[in-house]
Amino acid sequence: MQMFICKLHVEEECISWFCIDCPNLCMALTEREMFLQVLDELPFSSLSQSEITDMYLDKEDQLLSIKSSDGLYKYLCKLQKTEEYKQLDFDYFTEEHFNQKIYRIKSSVDMSVLHLNIRSLNANHRALCQYLQLLSLKFEVIVLSEIWSYNIQFYHNILPDYKFHYVLPNDTSVGGVGMYIKSKYSQTVVKDYAINS
Repeated sequence: MQMFICKLHVEEECISWFCIDCPNLCMALTEREMFLQVLDELPFSSLSQSEITDMYLDKEDQLLSIKSSDGLYKYLCKLQKTEEYKQLDFDYFTEEHFNQKIYRIKSSVDMSVLHLNIRSLNANHRALCQYLQLLSLKFEVIVLSEIWSYNIQFYHNILPDYKFHYVLPNDTSVGGVGMYIKSKYSQTVVKDYAINS
């Protein structure tokens, strides 16, 4: 359908639409109505002023308002000033480079924790096992995010000497968090702090 737009009744700020194929079809809109129709097609047009403000609120201010009451923010700021924190090396490493770094400090490691976004334990469990075999450090805790729920019950024993705990989202098959913890540690799942998702 082809449309022909012509502005009529300028003093009333009216815009009329005429269809070339169907001359009897005509619709008149005020400039404000036309503006609002165009505006509705823009991204974020359905958000309120307060929702837009929240989106662009300074994240540091949000963090302060959320965490300052329980002292976590102050603790983390204090921790950043310690010598131990300054010696931590947060970076991406190849397996060889990681093993070289660990070799030098292995004796001073009290507890080792690995986090990995596995993006489906069902699809990537073999790669996880192979990767862990390449590393010289045997982690006490292995945290996996996005484990997904596919066949999850079959992955309790893929890592010998570890116990597997996991939480899956209620309304989707993707997401979820799992933890492999060395069996030598006493383990209790505390459900009081669970967050429903």
